Amino acid sequence: MNSMKRLLCWIVLLGGLNQVTELSTASAQTPTTETPRVAEAEKLWQPSEFFRSLTWGGFVETSYTFNFENPSDGNENLGRAFDTNSNEFMLNAVVLKVGRDANKDQYLGFQVDALAGQDAPTGQAIGLFKDEAGASQASFDLVNAHMLLYCPATATKFKIGKFLTPTGAEGFYSPDQWNFSRSFLWTLAIPISHTGLAARQRLIGSDEDGDSLALEVGITNGWDNVKDLNEEKMFYGSLAYTPCAEFGLTTNFLYSFSEQPAVTGATGNVENARQLLDIVANIAPFGSNHGLLENLKFIANLDWGGEEGASGENAGYASWYGFAAMAKYDFAMCGDAKNWYLAGRGEYLSDRDGSRTSGLTSGTGGVRGLTLWEFTATIGWKPWENLLLRTELRHDRADSSVFAENDDAGEHSYQTTLGFIADFIF
Repeated sequence: MNSMKRLLCWIVLLGGLNQVTELSTASAQTPTTETPRVAEAEKLWQPSEFFRSLTWGGFVETSYTFNFENPSDGNENLGRAFDTNSNEFMLNAVVLKVGRDANKDQYLGFQVDALAGQDAPTGQAIGLFKDEAGASQASFDLVNAHMLLYCPATATKFKIGKFLTPTGAEGFYSPDQWNFSRSFLWTLAIPISHTGLAARQRLIGSDEDGDSLALEVGITNGWDNVKDLNEEKMFYGSLAYTPCAEFGLTTNFLYSFSEQPAVTGATGNVENARQLLDIVANIAPFGSNHGLLENLKFIANLDWGGEEGASGENAGYASWYGFAAMAKYDFAMCGDAKNWYLAGRGEYLSDRDGSRTSGLTSGTGGVRGLTLWEFTATIGWKPWENLLLRTELRHDRADSSVFAENDDAGEHSYQTTLGFIADFIF
């Protein structure tokens, strides 16, 4: 009898185990109500096609500039754009760039570059982080903030918003330049940005061949202003000619009907026109297949500008002109020195009427102009792909005693600085 009871218990136990196994198998084969929810949540975390089309970049820059004349606070490094503070560390810039190109594959794009740091006031435009008197309101700037549109019928690219000027041999972003400090021409003779509408048309060549001849035209609010101060507009044209890899020539002409603010209570606007002619040549004389010589490059820049009602003498016509020459040698073929380069720059700027350099002078009895020249030597080193280290020696001279020594402004006709710069590029 006991044996019969044990047999019945084993039969019941084995039957239960078999039922549990079948239920487990059915559960594995049939999706639960939670499975679609998990899949949908994972899908939400995937970047969209538009997000994947974006390009990201930026850099962090810090520097230290030593002025051998030891100027006090308030005098600092006269005539400089970004290396303005003497004998102190600077957090120059933290830049984040995001954009989407407009081309034959995607017709709409944009570019937004945000900058935070001590460089911000230099690039700020009136009406955007800078008031109408030219005073900076923040250590922040939108260097670029514009939309892009590509017209497939004519292969024309449009941009509307705030964008950097096409003029000048040097650009706004420091890691892209051969030297850390900017020339007097870049700082004083040309604008930095424009706000308006521009169109670029390739006249000869294709996307595959590269630019051989391209024209850009634009209408903007003027020089370095988002807010139009006098309701007068500026027109510009830029013609880039690149016949070969060894030579490129860009000619820019700007014509503004007035850059001077409208006079309060006056009828009509101030109509004192300003013009600028800017020519930049990029030269790699030896091209490729010339061994070490192919790493030698040159840039030449010529600027001429004029403006009605801007001279210190009877508010007459003022003009300024200057030229700069730059050279760079990349040690890319010299063994262990492949990450090193040496660059130099020499320039001359004449502003005898004082329209561009009046803010640099401390003389009384009206505006007086200056003639400036300088020489800069820079050594660059990239120990890693994302790190650029530079040392720069620069000597400035003027035809008047405008540079400071210690607490005394206007003591010297010269100043010499030594800079150390670090850029983390991403």
